Amino acid sequence: MKLSPYLIIACLLAAVTSFGQGNTQIKFFGQPGLDFSLNNDAKSNSTYFRGGQFVIYVTSQVTERVTVAGELNIHYMSIIPGPSTEIERLYLRYAINDNLAIRIGKTYNPIGYWNLNYNLGLVLQPTISRPLIIQPTHDGGFTQTRDIGVMLEGENIGSSRFFFDFFLANGRGKNGGLLGPSYALGKTISTTARVGIEPTEGLKLSVSGIFNPLEKGMLNEFNIPIADKLTYSALAGSVSFFNPEKKLELIAEYYQHTNSYETLGTYNISGGVLYLGLKTNGKLTPYFYGETLSFQNGDPFFPLIDEFTNQAFGDVTSVNLGVRYKFTPTIVFKTEAGSSDHKGYGTTLALKTQLAFSF
Repeated sequence: MKLSPYLIIACLLAAVTSFGQGNTQIKFFGQPGLDFSLNNDAKSNSTYFRGGQFVIYVTSQVTERVTVAGELNIHYMSIIPGPSTEIERLYLRYAINDNLAIRIGKTYNPIGYWNLNYNLGLVLQPTISRPLIIQPTHDGGFTQTRDIGVMLEGENIGSSRFFFDFFLANGRGKNGGLLGPSYALGKTISTTARVGIEPTEGLKLSVSGIFNPLEKGMLNEFNIPIADKLTYSALAGSVSFFNPEKKLELIAEYYQHTNSYETLGTYNISGGVLYLGLKTNGKLTPYFYGETLSFQNGDPFFPLIDEFTNQAFGDVTSVNLGVRYKFTPTIVFKTEAGSSDHKGYGTTLALKTQLAFSF
């Protein structure tokens, strides 16, 4: 049964506000834009207005230690008629003390830095572009960006400000870990761990990884039965620097995803991301954003053509120069000019704009 997005919104707001008793906060996010792209190799060009995503984010401080949150995303997808409605997050968080907490429900998978901090690319994300290596699996990408499970998290521990996350969840599969195949539940539990330090204000260093066994025959997110029993694993190394007192902004990350089959061999996907921003004043920030993606062909996990992009998976190199202007803390304009080289499809030149807002 397909639920109306309006019914889901009403239920989400009613459920969370009933807990809040005056402590509930409701925020709305949007990010419309205008894109132009040109690819001489494919003899194609396009100009279109992008509706972006409309997101409702509800949080409530139920008690001194208990917080609940829900995040609903309404957007359009090329392969689905009409608006698509998705619960991005829905969890309860219990603070054990000032440094430790337990989170239960659907939440962001603690892999890398970008995914945890800029999952939807709204007002907070410093760029318009999102790294290809961490595109969600349900959008034809490579990373389980969100999952359902239980997570132990720690932060600001000791003089090095040590932080960690340990997440047990449903794992990769049909519906992006939302339900998973009933016969495989409990057999394919995913384990994600992240550890890091913040040795100085704003500088964070972390490593993270995913370990997820998958059964032969279960449907993956592309609706393809997995051809052989396999172990999916991912590793990420991240360096970031954001300090409101400093002009420089930095994100540097490297990811590697591995599918190790019982009899069909091993296949790897790797990617690197670099973001550099320089705040010229309190409002204007020019920036550079670049990424690389290396895709090993032949992995039976992936279809020949990605139904979301209508292109074959392959190596990608992209560079972008952009400017971000903050009208207010909740209204941000961004524009990017870039070049992306996709193996087999040539070079695409693009100009993107975005107005990200919240209220």
